[in-house]
Amino acid sequence: MARNNPTKLPRAHKLTKVGGPINLGIGACGPHYVFQADRPDGTPLTAAEAANLSNGVCFYGFANCGNGNPCISYTLTGQGCPSGRTCVAIDPTDGDNGSGTTTTAGSALTYPMNRLYDPTNSKLSSQCVTTVGKLTSMSSKCSALPSTCGYLYCI
Repeated sequence: MARNNPTKLPRAHKLTKVGGPINLGIGACGPHYVFQADRPDGTPLTAAEAANLSNGVCFYGFANCGNGNPCISYTLTGQGCPSGRTCVAIDPTDGDNGSGTTTTAGSALTYPMNRLYDPTNSKLSSQCVTTVGKLTSMSSKCSALPSTCGYLYCI
């Protein structure tokens, strides 16, 4: 314990989902979910205490931990957070917005889990290759077209 920094450990807390998926903009790998960060008694964590929650995410490959995965993201946010509260945004899965490698120029892309987070629908109907090699096009699974709920699927 002498080598550890106890002030950097996450304190007892509870997270309550208050929003998401949201797009945090450039540099965010995919949709983030917003959680209100409170102490067990319901009082909000301070920004410093909430920032320390990221240290608990390091075990799962969080981007800021050594050679972590840049798409497993965690950040403090005010976007979608109730007034006077402290919130964190978490992208719990990697690969939502990345593409696989292609072998030739102009080849259709392959997306991890056959899914792409694209809230602007810029890739809707574009060609893609499923993870099992089938050539198809990006489509929506939402019933309320033209909305895609932020995700497009290669199926």
